[in-house]
Amino acid sequence: MSEREGRRWRDSSMFKLLIMGGLILVLLVPLGMVGSLIAERQSRRTHAINEVAGTWGGTQTVGGPVLTVPFREWYKDKDGKPASTRVEAQFLPESLNIEARVLSERRRRGIYEAVLY
Repeated sequence: MSEREGRRWRDSSMFKLLIMGGLILVLLVPLGMVGSLIAERQSRRTHAINEVAGTWGGTQTVGGPVLTVPFREWYKDKDGKPASTRVEAQFLPESLNIEARVLSERRRRGIYEAVLY
């Protein structure tokens, strides 16, 4: 192969495409390594925050007053005899205004920080 043919091959667009494809494949390896490192760190962060939050307390529910009124309900059983059962009626307010203040606290687990309230 002469020098002129070698130069023609190096100057061809097919050769340049093959070189670019090879570089892309070579650079995909460190990209995958960085991606797996990011996924591991995110998993570790989520685990640390859940651990801190789990020791602090569970979910909380804010509710209003409920008026429960017990009463007897009379009916006839299958033999036709009168019978009763205890039933509770529950009444909720038509409107409810709650004023609350939430104090948050920051807790740390290693390099990770969780906001708790």
